[in-house]
Amino acid sequence: MKKILGLDLGTNSIGWALVDKDTQKVLGMNSRIIPMGTDKQDYEKGVGITKNATRREKRTARKMNKRYKLRRNKLLFILHTLGILPDQFQFKNGVPEPTKLQELELLPIKKGTLQLDSLGQYELCVKALENKIELKDFAKILYKFNQLRGYSGGNNDDDTKKKQQDEDANDDDAKKKAYEVITQKVEVLSVEKSDETFTVRGGKNKGEKQNYFTITVKLEEEEKEGKTELQNLEEKIGQEEEFEIRIRRNKKTGKETSVVFALPQKSNWRKAMEADEKVLKDENLFISELRLKDLRQSKWTKIRNRVFLRNRYKEEFDKVWETQAQYYPILNSCPKETLEKIANYIFPGKSESQQQLRKQAFEKGLKYILKEQVIYYQRPLKSQDELISNCRFEKEEKVVATSHPLFQKFRCWKQINNLYITS
Repeated sequence: MKKILGLDLGTNSIGWALVDKDTQKVLGMNSRIIPMGTDKQDYEKGVGITKNATRREKRTARKMNKRYKLRRNKLLFILHTLGILPDQFQFKNGVPEPTKLQELELLPIKKGTLQLDSLGQYELCVKALENKIELKDFAKILYKFNQLRGYSGGNNDDDTKKKQQDEDANDDDAKKKAYEVITQKVEVLSVEKSDETFTVRGGKNKGEKQNYFTITVKLEEEEKEGKTELQNLEEKIGQEEEFEIRIRRNKKTGKETSVVFALPQKSNWRKAMEADEKVLKDENLFISELRLKDLRQSKWTKIRNRVFLRNRYKEEFDKVWETQAQYYPILNSCPKETLEKIANYIFPGKSESQQQLRKQAFEKGLKYILKEQVIYYQRPLKSQDELISNCRFEKEEKVVATSHPLFQKFRCWKQINNLYITS
């Protein structure tokens, strides 16, 4: 049987096909696209490249921008309906139809219109925490809340932390983990150079031999000794420093076999966020109070790209709303006709979820609409149930998860059945 291999060699692709000459059938075919330009160097090194990653990043940015504009336009419509829209916001073509909310456009701010700078904005926010302000100034604060919503990945809920601490306290000491990692600030008591060495794995000193250091710290009223690769720790003696403490224990006895100290693996923005969170908690401040304090100390203080927890923004929202509601009853007792108009406009769909959102908006009032359905609205995760395949034996049943005990039992029996004796 004679076979013919055909190749199509292009500048950045290779195509091939294998044909059986006798039967005139194609036995197989495929193609390989070779990336060019800067990607070619990575390709020649054997690095896997996918152009989908770049497409996905840009698509995600477009979706995030679209969702922000929808939230913004919903907020502007609500402020316009309540008659408290700030003067600098002027609609270009009026209010669009509910199903075309993304087409809402604003006119450029007129020349000479008074605008608040960062200092003035935060002075207004701090004033609103305790004192009466104009409704249109209150609307400016709401617009600012919509721009900066905070990081929702963390949680500073004391109840959640207390629950976790209670669960940890109930664990039996005999069942301590064989390997545990603790990230915590501890007081450095002593640092001594060790005779044991290691090879630096990266950085400008890569390949060099350096000495380990024996370090003793105070961890939860107890002294703990271990080793570290960190250099120049002698100057930290008597000070508090944050370490990632890696503890290994004997599985049978539970005794510690090694303790290693390293720097915590955190990105710069997370470190800054935790530092700001500590200041907010220690000094009992709101975000606007902290930023105003920093701006008064230095007008060059960084405002953008400074991350705070979303719970902190929500706390400030509640405080501002509570204060202003004392002077403006409409905030807590908005007329039902107005609520119905707002709910029908921002949730115009006929689906069950849209109907549920309209019902919640009408029942729970203006604050709930602004806070939970517009400014801090978090889209629920899309269900992935359709990705679960059907069983090949019982067609109407879904397959069980690989983490399910029944599947684990099946896998064990399958391994046992695959064993055979060779001698």
